[in-house]
Amino acid sequence: MKFLLVTSQNKNLVKLWACQETSHIGSLLPPVDLCSIAASLRKNEHIAKISDLRLFKNPLSTYSEELKSFKPDAIIINISTTSANYDYEIIKNTPKTVKKIAFGTHSIAMPEDCFNNGIDYILTGDPEVDIIDLIKNNFSSKMVSNYFKNLDELPFPALDLIDLEKYHTLYIKSERFSVLLGSRGCHYSCTYCLMPELFGNKIRLRSINNIVDEMQLDFEKYKITEFLFLDATFNINEERIYKLCEEILNRNLESLKWSCNMRVTPVSEKLLRMMKKAGCTRIYYGVEDIDLLEEVRKKITLAEIKNAFHLTKNAGIKTVAFIMLFPDTNNNEKSYVSKIVSLLKEIKTDSVQCNVAIPFPGTAMHKNFKTSLSNDWSTYDPNGEKLPYQSSIDLIKAKKDIYINFAILNPYIIIKTLFEVNLKDLFFMMKKFLIMLVEKFKTSS
Repeated sequence: MKFLLVTSQNKNLVKLWACQETSHIGSLLPPVDLCSIAASLRKNEHIAKISDLRLFKNPLSTYSEELKSFKPDAIIINISTTSANYDYEIIKNTPKTVKKIAFGTHSIAMPEDCFNNGIDYILTGDPEVDIIDLIKNNFSSKMVSNYFKNLDELPFPALDLIDLEKYHTLYIKSERFSVLLGSRGCHYSCTYCLMPELFGNKIRLRSINNIVDEMQLDFEKYKITEFLFLDATFNINEERIYKLCEEILNRNLESLKWSCNMRVTPVSEKLLRMMKKAGCTRIYYGVEDIDLLEEVRKKITLAEIKNAFHLTKNAGIKTVAFIMLFPDTNNNEKSYVSKIVSLLKEIKTDSVQCNVAIPFPGTAMHKNFKTSLSNDWSTYDPNGEKLPYQSSIDLIKAKKDIYINFAILNPYIIIKTLFEVNLKDLFFMMKKFLIMLVEKFKTSS
């Protein structure tokens, strides 16, 4: 069979596995999730093609031409809540004779919404095995759910199906980079997180050799020199990271750079220095709102946050603090911003990413939300200008004020960062920052 795997048509949307938002810095990440499914299709002797519609000025027109020239039997699309409206537009422009297959968090959490908007089949487990099962069973089920017990059985993503030089993100200067998942699932229960919805509550691990095999292959075959790990629980235990670093060093691959998302515990100075030696350049830590750590079931403490940032700085690894702003707050807007900025100053983070909490369908936050929520999926964007709920304070304005205050209070860090980032994203970020400053000036006037 012939399969056309399709991205979003909105170039500002980041939609990769469970990630979903418009990029506040203009990042364009490679659709590695689609590449992984394509590799599975190829392994089973089917034909796969990826169409990244974000790369074209007229995406729907390009899509129509792809359908005419490639003549697929089916399309496959990752439907996230943030992208759903755009995804449904693609579905509406797909002929009835072409099967429409979805995976992703929105299709899992809101299947009827997807079916009502033209989707024919939904893959609710690991999409790489679900799609093969669907084909073997002659498309007899509308929803399919299978999981790999051994993730090493996954073929490496078919990166040859995309133009790697088209992708970029702020903290990666390399001309070619890729995104890795060393594990799937998460046993933590953070109320806002979609990772368990996508891959389950049980953590499944790839072997260390398998992960480094992929890194080595990507380097030798595709000239990729930098990697971003998207694992929800990269530091599930220290021993595993030690072994990863040792394997990278044993293969003399320490020239490859990589960054990762980590919890602030478990972290140790010895571990961080080993990571630095093996090529780790930056760690993204989830800090959230320190006054709501218990409510969102983050299971970390302020002391652990401070310790992680201190040790990481000492090890020579850059840090990014993920901050999440929640509607349930007893602060007014000014005090809320002041509280967050004070924390950022105290932990001495190198940079910050601030998002407004979104109660995505499939999360505990969505199920337990205290007020009514909008069904306009375009408002479900952590970086958007609208929210799907009413808040006592203007969280979008608070987010912008946090960025402005962080920049004003840390001019040395900002200037230093200018020389460490990707120029495409730097210009986009500077433009957005200037717009925020003008808005703030107008408001204060």
